[in-house]
Amino acid sequence: MANINLLTIHWGKCYGAVMQTYATCKLLEEAGHKVNVINLIHPSVKNAYKRCRRWVDLFREFQFYLFKKNYFSHLTTKTYSVEFDKLPPTDYYVVGSDQVWNRDITKPFYLDYFLQFVPNTAKRVSLSSSFGKQIWNEEDEITNQVALELKKFSAISVREDSGVEILQNTFALTATQLPDPTIGYGKFEQLLPNRKEKHQLFTFLFKNTPETRAIVESCAKELHVPIHKNSRFNIYLKNGPIDWLSNIANSEFVITDSFHGLALSLIFNKQFLVLCADERKFTRLESLLRLVGLENRYVKSYHDFEVMKMELLKPIDYSNVNKILDSERKRYNHFIKQNIK
Repeated sequence: MANINLLTIHWGKCYGAVMQTYATCKLLEEAGHKVNVINLIHPSVKNAYKRCRRWVDLFREFQFYLFKKNYFSHLTTKTYSVEFDKLPPTDYYVVGSDQVWNRDITKPFYLDYFLQFVPNTAKRVSLSSSFGKQIWNEEDEITNQVALELKKFSAISVREDSGVEILQNTFALTATQLPDPTIGYGKFEQLLPNRKEKHQLFTFLFKNTPETRAIVESCAKELHVPIHKNSRFNIYLKNGPIDWLSNIANSEFVITDSFHGLALSLIFNKQFLVLCADERKFTRLESLLRLVGLENRYVKSYHDFEVMKMELLKPIDYSNVNKILDSERKRYNHFIKQNIK
Protein backbone atom coordinates (compact mmCIF):
# COMPACT_ATOMS: atom_id res chain seq x y z
CA MET A 1 0.00 0.00 0.00
CA ALA A 2 1.21 3.48 -0.90
CA ASN A 3 0.40 6.82 0.68
CA ILE A 4 -0.74 9.29 -1.98
CA ASN A 5 -1.15 13.05 -1.93
CA LEU A 6 -3.66 13.87 -4.66
CA LEU A 7 -3.89 17.30 -6.26
CA THR A 8 -6.98 17.84 -8.38
CA ILE A 9 -9.71 20.36 -9.08
CA HIS A 10 -12.41 19.84 -6.48
CA TRP A 11 -13.20 23.40 -5.40
CA GLY A 12 -16.33 25.35 -6.17
CA LYS A 13 -19.89 24.18 -6.68
CA CYS A 14 -19.11 22.05 -9.74
CA TYR A 15 -20.80 18.66 -10.03
CA GLY A 16 -18.22 17.23 -12.43
CA ALA A 17 -15.29 18.32 -10.26
CA VAL A 18 -16.57 16.60 -7.14
CA MET A 19 -17.60 13.44 -9.03
CA GLN A 20 -14.22 13.03 -10.72
CA THR A 21 -12.44 13.63 -7.39
CA TYR A 22 -14.65 11.02 -5.74
CA ALA A 23 -13.96 8.54 -8.56
CA THR A 24 -10.20 9.13 -8.43
CA CYS A 25 -10.13 8.52 -4.67
CA LYS A 26 -12.17 5.32 -5.05
CA LEU A 27 -9.97 3.97 -7.84
CA LEU A 28 -6.81 4.51 -5.82
CA GLU A 29 -8.36 3.14 -2.62
CA GLU A 30 -9.62 0.02 -4.35
CA ALA A 31 -6.06 -0.53 -5.59
CA GLY A 32 -5.06 -0.65 -1.92
CA HIS A 33 -3.69 2.85 -1.41
CA LYS A 34 -4.40 5.60 1.12
CA VAL A 35 -5.33 8.95 -0.42
CA ASN A 36 -5.01 12.47 0.96
CA VAL A 37 -6.67 15.16 -1.17
CA ILE A 38 -4.61 18.36 -1.10
CA ASN A 39 -7.24 20.94 -0.24
CA LEU A 40 -5.88 23.70 -2.48
CA ILE A 41 -8.63 26.24 -3.03
CA HIS A 42 -8.67 28.71 -5.90
CA PRO A 43 -8.84 32.37 -4.75
CA SER A 44 -11.98 32.87 -6.87
CA VAL A 45 -13.98 30.70 -4.47
CA LYS A 46 -12.35 31.86 -1.25
CA ASN A 47 -15.02 32.46 1.39
CA ALA A 48 -17.69 31.78 -1.24
CA TYR A 49 -20.30 31.32 1.45
CA LYS A 50 -19.90 34.98 2.44
CA ARG A 51 -20.99 36.00 -1.05
CA CYS A 52 -24.19 33.95 -0.94
CA ARG A 53 -26.99 36.48 -1.27
CA ARG A 54 -29.85 34.04 -0.72
CA TRP A 55 -30.23 31.27 1.82
CA VAL A 56 -30.83 28.84 -1.05
CA ASP A 57 -27.27 29.52 -2.29
CA LEU A 58 -25.91 29.00 1.20
CA PHE A 59 -27.74 25.68 1.45
CA ARG A 60 -26.31 24.54 -1.88
CA GLU A 61 -22.84 25.51 -0.66
CA PHE A 62 -23.50 23.36 2.41
CA GLN A 63 -24.60 20.39 0.26
CA PHE A 64 -21.29 20.45 -1.62
CA TYR A 65 -19.41 20.74 1.67
CA LEU A 66 -21.19 17.66 3.03
CA PHE A 67 -20.47 15.62 -0.09
CA LYS A 68 -16.77 16.40 0.09
CA LYS A 69 -16.66 15.72 3.81
CA ASN A 70 -18.47 12.38 3.47
CA TYR A 71 -17.02 10.98 0.26
CA PHE A 72 -13.51 12.31 -0.29
CA SER A 73 -10.81 10.22 1.35
CA HIS A 74 -8.96 12.68 3.59
CA LEU A 75 -8.93 16.40 2.92
CA THR A 76 -5.83 18.20 4.13
CA THR A 77 -6.17 21.59 5.82
CA LYS A 78 -7.72 24.17 3.50
CA THR A 79 -5.06 26.33 1.88
CA TYR A 80 -4.82 29.05 -0.77
CA SER A 81 -1.20 28.21 -1.62
CA VAL A 82 0.70 24.95 -1.52
CA GLU A 83 2.63 24.67 1.74
CA PHE A 84 4.77 21.60 1.22
CA ASP A 85 5.98 21.31 4.80
CA LYS A 86 2.36 21.00 6.01
CA LEU A 87 1.43 18.11 3.70
CA PRO A 88 1.20 14.54 5.05
CA PRO A 89 4.21 12.27 4.41
CA THR A 90 3.65 10.40 1.18
CA ASP A 91 5.06 7.88 -1.29
CA TYR A 92 3.51 9.42 -4.42
CA TYR A 93 2.20 12.76 -5.60
CA VAL A 94 -0.63 12.30 -8.09
CA VAL A 95 -2.18 15.06 -10.19
CA GLY A 96 -5.44 14.69 -12.11
CA SER A 97 -8.07 14.41 -13.39
CA ASP A 98 -10.07 17.23 -14.96
CA GLN A 99 -8.50 20.29 -16.58
CA VAL A 100 -5.58 20.49 -14.15
CA TRP A 101 -3.23 21.46 -16.98
CA ASN A 102 -5.39 24.24 -18.36
CA ARG A 103 -3.83 27.53 -17.23
CA ASP A 104 -7.05 29.38 -18.02
CA ILE A 105 -8.58 27.53 -15.05
CA THR A 106 -5.70 26.89 -12.65
CA LYS A 107 -3.97 30.25 -12.85
CA PRO A 108 -2.34 31.39 -10.54
CA PHE A 109 -1.60 27.77 -9.55
CA TYR A 110 -0.70 26.42 -12.99
CA LEU A 111 2.84 25.34 -12.01
CA ASP A 112 1.56 23.77 -8.79
CA TYR A 113 -0.63 21.51 -10.94
CA PHE A 114 2.54 20.39 -12.71
CA LEU A 115 3.79 19.58 -9.18
CA GLN A 116 6.52 22.23 -9.08
CA PHE A 117 6.28 22.28 -5.26
CA VAL A 118 7.28 18.60 -5.01
CA PRO A 119 10.91 17.64 -4.16
CA ASN A 120 12.88 16.39 -7.15
CA THR A 121 13.29 12.98 -5.53
CA ALA A 122 9.52 12.41 -5.06
CA LYS A 123 7.56 10.08 -7.32
CA ARG A 124 5.06 11.90 -9.51
CA VAL A 125 2.22 10.42 -11.54
CA SER A 126 -0.32 12.11 -13.78
CA LEU A 127 -3.74 10.45 -13.75
CA SER A 128 -5.97 11.47 -16.68
CA SER A 129 -4.79 15.07 -16.63
CA SER A 130 -6.39 17.32 -19.22
CA PHE A 131 -5.10 20.41 -21.03
CA GLY A 132 -8.72 21.29 -21.81
CA LYS A 133 -7.74 22.40 -25.31
CA GLN A 134 -6.64 20.89 -28.59
CA ILE A 135 -3.37 22.77 -29.07
CA TRP A 136 -0.66 24.15 -26.79
CA ASN A 137 -0.56 27.92 -27.28
CA GLU A 138 1.43 29.18 -24.29
CA GLU A 139 4.39 31.54 -24.51
CA ASP A 140 7.95 30.17 -24.49
CA GLU A 141 8.70 31.03 -20.86
CA ILE A 142 5.71 29.04 -19.60
CA THR A 143 6.43 26.19 -22.01
CA ASN A 144 9.97 25.91 -20.68
CA GLN A 145 8.77 25.96 -17.06
CA VAL A 146 6.22 23.23 -17.75
CA ALA A 147 8.72 21.14 -19.72
CA LEU A 148 11.10 21.18 -16.76
CA GLU A 149 8.41 19.81 -14.43
CA LEU A 150 6.97 17.25 -16.83
CA LYS A 151 10.35 15.56 -17.22
CA LYS A 152 10.27 14.69 -13.52
CA PHE A 153 7.14 12.52 -13.81
CA SER A 154 7.59 8.77 -13.58
CA ALA A 155 4.33 8.16 -15.50
CA ILE A 156 1.96 10.40 -17.43
CA SER A 157 -1.58 9.69 -18.53
CA VAL A 158 -3.87 12.27 -20.10
CA ARG A 159 -7.59 12.31 -20.75
CA GLU A 160 -7.74 13.15 -24.46
CA ASP A 161 -5.91 12.06 -27.60
CA SER A 162 -5.09 15.72 -28.15
CA GLY A 163 -3.21 15.68 -24.82
CA VAL A 164 -1.06 12.79 -26.02
CA GLU A 165 -0.25 14.82 -29.15
CA ILE A 166 0.61 17.96 -27.15
CA LEU A 167 3.03 16.03 -24.95
CA GLN A 168 4.64 14.36 -27.94
CA ASN A 169 4.84 17.35 -30.27
CA THR A 170 5.61 20.13 -27.76
CA PHE A 171 7.45 18.32 -24.95
CA ALA A 172 8.83 15.21 -26.71
CA LEU A 173 7.22 13.01 -24.05
CA THR A 174 5.24 9.79 -24.32
CA ALA A 175 1.91 9.59 -22.51
CA THR A 176 -0.90 7.10 -22.11
CA GLN A 177 -4.44 8.13 -22.97
CA LEU A 178 -6.89 7.23 -20.19
CA PRO A 179 -10.52 8.29 -19.86
CA ASP A 180 -11.88 10.49 -17.13
CA PRO A 181 -11.87 8.68 -13.75
CA THR A 182 -15.67 8.74 -13.65
CA ILE A 183 -15.50 6.36 -16.63
CA GLY A 184 -12.57 4.50 -15.09
CA TYR A 185 -14.54 3.91 -11.89
CA GLY A 186 -18.11 3.71 -13.09
CA LYS A 187 -19.73 2.41 -9.89
CA PHE A 188 -21.99 5.30 -8.92
CA GLU A 189 -25.01 3.15 -8.14
CA GLN A 190 -23.85 2.90 -4.54
CA LEU A 191 -24.47 6.63 -4.12
CA LEU A 192 -28.11 6.13 -5.16
CA PRO A 193 -29.57 3.36 -3.00
CA ASN A 194 -33.16 4.40 -3.75
CA ARG A 195 -32.87 4.79 -7.50
CA LYS A 196 -36.22 5.01 -9.29
CA GLU A 197 -36.41 5.89 -12.97
CA LYS A 198 -38.90 8.59 -13.97
CA HIS A 199 -40.57 9.34 -17.29
CA GLN A 200 -38.79 12.64 -17.90
CA LEU A 201 -36.16 14.47 -19.95
CA PHE A 202 -33.37 16.00 -17.87
CA THR A 203 -31.24 18.88 -19.13
CA PHE A 204 -27.85 19.92 -17.80
CA LEU A 205 -26.68 22.81 -19.94
CA PHE A 206 -24.12 25.59 -19.53
CA LYS A 207 -25.37 27.38 -22.63
CA ASN A 208 -29.03 28.32 -22.48
CA THR A 209 -30.11 30.02 -25.71
CA PRO A 210 -33.38 30.19 -27.68
CA GLU A 211 -31.93 27.59 -30.09
CA THR A 212 -30.96 25.29 -27.22
CA ARG A 213 -34.42 25.58 -25.71
CA ALA A 214 -35.98 24.85 -29.09
CA ILE A 215 -33.96 21.63 -29.39
CA VAL A 216 -35.00 20.55 -25.89
CA GLU A 217 -38.68 21.27 -26.53
CA SER A 218 -38.66 19.56 -29.93
CA CYS A 219 -36.91 16.53 -28.49
CA ALA A 220 -39.43 16.25 -25.65
CA LYS A 221 -42.31 16.55 -28.13
CA GLU A 222 -40.93 13.85 -30.42
CA LEU A 223 -40.29 11.47 -27.53
CA HIS A 224 -43.52 12.31 -25.67
CA VAL A 225 -41.45 12.85 -22.53
CA PRO A 226 -42.02 15.76 -20.12
CA ILE A 227 -39.08 18.06 -19.37
CA HIS A 228 -37.81 17.79 -15.80
CA LYS A 229 -38.55 20.92 -13.83
CA ASN A 230 -37.51 21.47 -10.24
CA SER A 231 -40.22 22.46 -7.83
CA ARG A 232 -39.51 25.45 -5.61
CA PHE A 233 -38.81 22.97 -2.80
CA ASN A 234 -36.29 21.01 -4.90
CA ILE A 235 -34.53 24.16 -6.10
CA TYR A 236 -33.96 25.10 -2.49
CA LEU A 237 -33.26 21.73 -0.88
CA LYS A 238 -32.30 19.25 -3.60
CA ASN A 239 -29.60 20.87 -5.66
CA GLY A 240 -26.46 19.12 -4.42
CA PRO A 241 -24.12 16.56 -6.05
CA ILE A 242 -26.24 13.52 -5.12
CA ASP A 243 -29.37 15.21 -6.46
CA TRP A 244 -27.62 16.01 -9.75
CA LEU A 245 -26.41 12.42 -10.04
CA SER A 246 -29.90 11.14 -9.26
CA ASN A 247 -31.49 13.36 -11.92
CA ILE A 248 -29.25 11.84 -14.59
CA ALA A 249 -29.64 8.26 -13.38
CA ASN A 250 -33.41 8.43 -13.00
CA SER A 251 -34.29 10.24 -16.23
CA GLU A 252 -35.38 8.59 -19.42
CA PHE A 253 -33.45 11.00 -21.65
CA VAL A 254 -30.63 13.52 -21.06
CA ILE A 255 -29.57 16.59 -23.05
CA THR A 256 -26.25 18.11 -21.99
CA ASP A 257 -23.28 20.16 -23.14
CA SER A 258 -21.24 19.11 -20.09
CA PHE A 259 -18.39 16.59 -20.23
CA HIS A 260 -19.38 14.96 -16.96
CA GLY A 261 -23.04 15.15 -17.90
CA LEU A 262 -22.09 13.00 -20.89
CA ALA A 263 -19.83 10.70 -18.86
CA LEU A 264 -22.53 9.94 -16.28
CA SER A 265 -25.13 9.47 -19.02
CA LEU A 266 -22.92 6.76 -20.51
CA ILE A 267 -22.29 5.13 -17.14
CA PHE A 268 -26.03 4.95 -16.42
CA ASN A 269 -26.79 3.82 -20.00
CA LYS A 270 -29.03 6.83 -20.69
CA GLN A 271 -30.44 7.87 -24.02
CA PHE A 272 -28.94 11.31 -24.69
CA LEU A 273 -27.98 14.14 -27.00
CA VAL A 274 -24.88 16.31 -26.69
CA LEU A 275 -24.85 20.01 -27.55
CA CYS A 276 -21.85 22.34 -27.71
CA ALA A 277 -21.43 25.21 -25.26
CA ASP A 278 -17.98 26.27 -26.49
CA GLU A 279 -16.23 25.08 -29.67
CA ARG A 280 -12.82 25.72 -28.10
CA LYS A 281 -13.53 23.28 -25.27
CA PHE A 282 -15.49 20.67 -27.21
CA THR A 283 -12.46 18.44 -27.80
CA ARG A 284 -12.98 16.53 -24.54
CA LEU A 285 -16.62 15.71 -25.31
CA GLU A 286 -15.71 14.82 -28.88
CA SER A 287 -12.95 12.51 -27.65
CA LEU A 288 -15.35 10.64 -25.35
CA LEU A 289 -18.06 10.34 -28.01
CA ARG A 290 -15.49 8.99 -30.46
CA LEU A 291 -14.22 6.48 -27.89
CA VAL A 292 -17.64 4.84 -27.55
CA GLY A 293 -18.60 5.23 -31.20
CA LEU A 294 -21.46 7.67 -30.59
CA GLU A 295 -20.34 10.73 -32.53
CA ASN A 296 -23.81 10.77 -34.11
CA ARG A 297 -25.34 11.90 -30.79
CA TYR A 298 -23.83 15.38 -31.23
CA VAL A 299 -26.25 18.09 -32.36
CA LYS A 300 -24.72 21.24 -33.85
CA SER A 301 -27.88 23.29 -34.36
CA TYR A 302 -31.64 23.27 -34.25
CA HIS A 303 -31.68 22.89 -38.04
CA ASP A 304 -29.46 19.80 -37.82
CA PHE A 305 -31.72 18.34 -35.13
CA GLU A 306 -34.82 18.81 -37.26
CA VAL A 307 -33.14 17.29 -40.33
CA MET A 308 -31.67 14.28 -38.50
CA LYS A 309 -34.05 13.81 -35.57
CA MET A 310 -35.23 10.35 -36.61
CA GLU A 311 -31.63 9.11 -36.52
CA LEU A 312 -30.69 11.15 -33.47
CA LEU A 313 -33.53 9.81 -31.37
CA LYS A 314 -33.03 6.15 -32.17
CA PRO A 315 -32.36 4.23 -28.94
CA ILE A 316 -28.67 3.64 -28.24
CA ASP A 317 -27.64 0.00 -28.22
CA TYR A 318 -25.42 -0.13 -25.14
CA SER A 319 -24.13 -3.67 -25.65
CA ASN A 320 -21.01 -2.53 -27.53
CA VAL A 321 -20.69 0.73 -25.56
CA ASN A 322 -20.56 -1.20 -22.28
CA LYS A 323 -17.85 -3.50 -23.65
CA ILE A 324 -15.77 -0.44 -24.47
CA LEU A 325 -16.39 1.10 -21.05
CA ASP A 326 -15.45 -2.15 -19.34
CA SER A 327 -12.24 -2.32 -21.38
CA GLU A 328 -11.39 1.27 -20.40
CA ARG A 329 -11.89 0.45 -16.71
CA LYS A 330 -9.47 -2.45 -17.01
CA ARG A 331 -6.91 -0.18 -18.70
CA TYR A 332 -7.35 2.39 -15.95
CA ASN A 333 -6.76 -0.16 -13.19
CA HIS A 334 -3.78 -1.59 -15.08
CA PHE A 335 -2.16 1.86 -15.32
CA ILE A 336 -2.57 2.40 -11.57
CA LYS A 337 -1.25 -1.08 -10.78
CA GLN A 338 1.81 -0.60 -13.01
CA ASN A 339 2.75 2.89 -11.87
CA ILE A 340 1.72 3.19 -8.22
CA LYS A 341 3.07 0.37 -6.03
